[in-house]
Amino acid sequence: AAEAARRPKCPPKGFDSLANFDIAAFVQASPWYAIEQQEVFYQPKDQLFCVRAQYVPRDPKDLSKGIAVLNTANTGSVTGPAVGSSATGAGFNGIVAVAGAKAAKKDPATGASKLRVLPAFLEAAFKLKPQNPLISGAYWVVAAAPDLSWAVISGGAPTTPSNGKCRTGRAGPQTPLDTNNSGFWIFAKDPLAGAAATVPARAAAEALGYDLSVLLPVAQQGCSYPAAAA
Repeated sequence: AAEAARRPKCPPKGFDSLANFDIAAFVQASPWYAIEQQEVFYQPKDQLFCVRAQYVPRDPKDLSKGIAVLNTANTGSVTGPAVGSSATGAGFNGIVAVAGAKAAKKDPATGASKLRVLPAFLEAAFKLKPQNPLISGAYWVVAAAPDLSWAVISGGAPTTPSNGKCRTGRAGPQTPLDTNNSGFWIFAKDPLAGAAATVPARAAAEALGYDLSVLLPVAQQGCSYPAAAA
């Protein structure tokens, strides 16, 4: 009973994504560089080198039509083989993000900071609705600097107790079943931002109830990145 009493309530009471967020500005500010992040099934520890995320709207005037997610990283070292999603956001290796229409309708204040992410082939081949939780995962902006120099991204609400705090995904070895609704990232506009991004971002995440011990450093020093998409 005492142990149960010590277990945190996850997600913490009142937890939500960032209110009144300008998601268009966040997308336009890309590429983003991971400074620290949680290991996930689709990005193991040996791929935490030169991690970059770029977001390209299908229609810059209407984000509801989807955003191509162009992820790149290196394996083993900053000079190791490159891995990543499709350079166009399409095809079997493509990733698409869509605005959370249901979330925005339910709570206009925070709905803009809630996206859904899914493989492009599922959307294209099966005409499945991107909001379907069986095929898409939550991608929430939970904290950000006013000037968008850094941002904290979470795979939805942190629902798993962890070291007296909360985390996304389950603890232990990850499987394909852990792909959606997992992940925790500190992003920065400057890949070499260091403490200027991590100190305030970690403080913001800790205040939200996140277990910071799951964060691993991402090597960005000495990286060469693929050309950014237009």
